[in-house]
Amino acid sequence: MPRLIVPVLRSLQHVYSKPDVTEKIMKLIGQDINGQSSAKLGREGMDYWHISVLASVRLGCNYTYDQVQDLSENHFKLRAIMGLGWWDEHTEFTWQTIRDNICRLKPETIDQISRLIVAEGQTREAIVTRDRSHRRRDRTEQRQIVQRLSFDRGFHSPDNHNELAEIIPNLCLPKPGAKQSKVQLANADEEFLAAQQNHPGVESAIGALQSGNAMKRCRDRSEIGFERYVSLAILGRNLHTLGRMLIAAQAPDSGAATRRKAA
Repeated sequence: MPRLIVPVLRSLQHVYSKPDVTEKIMKLIGQDINGQSSAKLGREGMDYWHISVLASVRLGCNYTYDQVQDLSENHFKLRAIMGLGWWDEHTEFTWQTIRDNICRLKPETIDQISRLIVAEGQTREAIVTRDRSHRRRDRTEQRQIVQRLSFDRGFHSPDNHNELAEIIPNLCLPKPGAKQSKVQLANADEEFLAAQQNHPGVESAIGALQSGNAMKRCRDRSEIGFERYVSLAILGRNLHTLGRMLIAAQAPDSGAATRRKAA
């Protein structure tokens, strides 16, 4: 687990070195934390950058709130990224304070921050991203947004195919069995073949989110909690990927720059 935090901290360091990006992130967080009220009035709360850092490492490293709270007080490099030092005895973070502030972030806000991270790394390597608009409750609008979707072979059934074909213009739903699959591929259009070719990448991204970003089981409650959890996991994965790319550019052989591979 200590290895997981290295790329995330490197990404946050990079983001902080970009004042324009940092300002956008702080503004987004401020809108959720304070809304229309002034940050200078009322009781003292957490700094927007502190919230950004702790929200990033929570699922970026698959930590519980207890672990995040412990790191915020004892992890030297994390505190350095937050702009704190060992001598800063007046800045304390309780488990409840961290949780309450992170839970005030809207999933849409986290997704906007995630897109800023993607923009920082997209010129070097494709980073996991998603468009939240496909999860809107308006199913009619949803049908207009999702243009292509691919599934595992085991998901195929005539009913599934017929229902999905009504809402997805370009559906990749492979048939089971060697003979059926051969016939399907022979008659497939370019969109089907492209979706099938890209599907291993989708599976790889899902596997990374499950193993490294706590997406095997959602630990938060309520629908909005689930949506926030997913958004934080994807933000964490994007930060991890960007950080690994940055580290690889400086130290290609370092452990933090390489992917873990099964034996």
